[in-house]
Amino acid sequence: MKWREAWPGLAVSATVAVAATFLSLHYKASAMLFALLLGMALNFLAEEGRCLPGIQMASTVVLRTGVALLGLRITFSQVQALGWGTIGLIVASVALSRTMIVSLSFVPVTVSSPETVAVSRRRASIGSRSNGESPQDDVEP
Repeated sequence: MKWREAWPGLAVSATVAVAATFLSLHYKASAMLFALLLGMALNFLAEEGRCLPGIQMASTVVLRTGVALLGLRITFSQVQALGWGTIGLIVASVALSRTMIVSLSFVPVTVSSPETVAVSRRRASIGSRSNGESPQDDVEP
């Protein structure tokens, strides 16, 4: 997704977040409650149009990142204190590891001989017996 397409929706999401924070400070209620109410009022923006890609990004990538950081109890100031070099190194490491996982997951698996298949079928049928199921067919092809 291009950032140019996402900006209107991200701006709407940021506006809702800032407005919810402002309302929660002035009316002594939960910011989450105000964010939900404002989100319900602006729900029509998420159905179609220019704001859709950015709202989808905010509701997936941004939200998941925020929940993960909140779960780890890491604040933005703590991340910023690491410095941009360290942050870049972490992002590059994660990207490299994900790339390696994806590239290695497409390595084809070859069966060396028909005996390997027969042993695998035998183990599968023994496993099904331990679950109380009847064995499929123990006769080798």
